[in-house]
Amino acid sequence: RTGPLVLDDEGNVFVKKRGNERLPVIFGRKGMRLSPGSKADGMSYAAVQVIDELGDPELEIIKLKSIDVSKDEYIVLWLDQGKSAKLAWKQMGEEKELCRQELRVRLRKLAGALDHDKGKSIDQFDVTLDDDVIGK
Repeated sequence: RTGPLVLDDEGNVFVKKRGNERLPVIFGRKGMRLSPGSKADGMSYAAVQVIDELGDPELEIIKLKSIDVSKDEYIVLWLDQGKSAKLAWKQMGEEKELCRQELRVRLRKLAGALDHDKGKSIDQFDVTLDDDVIGK
């Protein structure tokens, strides 16, 4: 390794160059180490999908700092102001359009919760259920 590694929107791994300082950090990966030329999979690829989707202007309220991929059932988004969100969706981490559609629905629900008056005072969100966003 010759420096920090980054992932593109397809999960390809390469050495970080200048200009990527504001990218969210993905941590907690289990199993095989990533190296330049390899490709992220599973929860790491799910994190890449989230980062890619957050390029949508409709989701700009979600200010992502980092993503914890250490759990098998969900990922944790760490946001500005100390907020966090557990996130899961059907077929997460797979390269299927249905998977992306499910992710978009969940992220829109999270954005709505963050933008709601009650959501502004909540620090932890759970977006792992099909119907609701739960705030604590």
